[in-house]
Amino acid sequence: MRAALRAVGDRIPPLTEPYLRRLGAQSALPVYALIFIAGLVQSALAPLGPVYAADLHLSRLQVGGLFAAASVAMVVVAFPIGLVTDRLGARRLTVAAAALVAGSALGQGIARDFWLLIASRAAFGAAFGAVWTAGLALLTEGGAIERRSVRLGAAIPVAGAAATIGPAFAGVVAGAFGVAVPFVAIAAAAAATAAALALAPAAVAPARVEHASLRQVLGGLRRSKLIVASTATLVIAGFSGSLGYLLVPLRLRANGLSVGAIGAILAAAAMFYIATSMLVTRLGERAATSVAAGVAIAALGLVLALPALSTATIALTLFLLLRAACNAALSTVAYPLASAGAEEAGIGAGSAIGLVNAAWATCASSRAPSTSFRARPGSRSSSARSTPHGWTRSRRRCSTGRGRRPRRAASSSTSSPSAAGRRRRSTLTCRRRSSGRRAGSASRRSRCPQARDTTLRLSPQSPRAG
Repeated sequence: MRAALRAVGDRIPPLTEPYLRRLGAQSALPVYALIFIAGLVQSALAPLGPVYAADLHLSRLQVGGLFAAASVAMVVVAFPIGLVTDRLGARRLTVAAAALVAGSALGQGIARDFWLLIASRAAFGAAFGAVWTAGLALLTEGGAIERRSVRLGAAIPVAGAAATIGPAFAGVVAGAFGVAVPFVAIAAAAAATAAALALAPAAVAPARVEHASLRQVLGGLRRSKLIVASTATLVIAGFSGSLGYLLVPLRLRANGLSVGAIGAILAAAAMFYIATSMLVTRLGERAATSVAAGVAIAALGLVLALPALSTATIALTLFLLLRAACNAALSTVAYPLASAGAEEAGIGAGSAIGLVNAAWATCASSRAPSTSFRARPGSRSSSARSTPHGWTRSRRRCSTGRGRRPRRAASSSTSSPSAAGRRRRSTLTCRRRSSGRRAGSASRRSRCPQARDTTLRLSPQSPRAG
């Protein structure tokens, strides 16, 4: 009898592996759909931000707060959501996150004042943190353990695709039907995804993790080298993104490239990001190591030296492409490392993933105001004054040598006929100059091309798109 039971037990893993693989795929598809939908909401503000600024008469401070609200909210809630995920279960939190994404997207669509809009963005930031914490923790529970790195890494190309499609989708739909329509459509898709997550078959957890106290969790996070490595990879990738989103495009604009050409270069970089993340995902466990993360960080360090060596258009284009590839590799291996570190430390995956997301959100919130457009539409204020010297050219006034001559001190010769003639000629000259100044900026710029504003106003991309 014991021999028969042992024989049956030896056959159980081969029989259950296809079932676990199918079950993991069924539970993972709604999670990937939710990640894509959340990425659409995150990137939709880029083309619609100027529209909100014009319609709601927002100041530059309000616009910066609008772009930073989601990242700041994610910083606050990411790690606590990870702790709650380990206690209540990843499925419950993921369903709640999908419902909150739907509600926050609807609020952004119907917002007619600043406070409702920024409250909706903050609520979306909390939902975004829950999606990337509880949702990824749910991916670790389904399917075979050997495929865990593939399931976690696949979230990165999905997010990259959402960041690439989102601005175009929101801009085209809003231009045709109004600002509310894209957000209402996204809210409906998020609600359907929440229903699919609630009705999906329950995934089989590979192991049951005991609930640990907060002190034990913090101790495990501090001792695990894999969790520290995963956090460092996303921090480095996040801070390197500010060059790609702000400074390099401004320098390309100063080099004479059109807005369309810069957009094409950024789109090519996004394609590099998606392709590299898919390649790293296919490698699976072979790429999800601290050695691979160290190699990617070293490669990124070499790539960051390119703008310091040359600011030519070819060098900057090469920098954007290579930086996107390095960031994709770092982002793809970060979450499998965090999950493996949590298993090694004996804590829940939600806590480790929440810590990694909090680190990434800190980087995103620190650069969100700088990557948002600095002035309201139609404003003549320039953002170039706040950028480092040498990356962009600020508005310069044309120095033609003209100007009002300093008033001379009165003397006894002013009563002579020649002095009276000089005063009349000076008065006529000043009147001509005053009328020329009142003629408008168009005539002055036509006489002085150097007075044109060459600053490029940018809208932020999703930091997860590299």
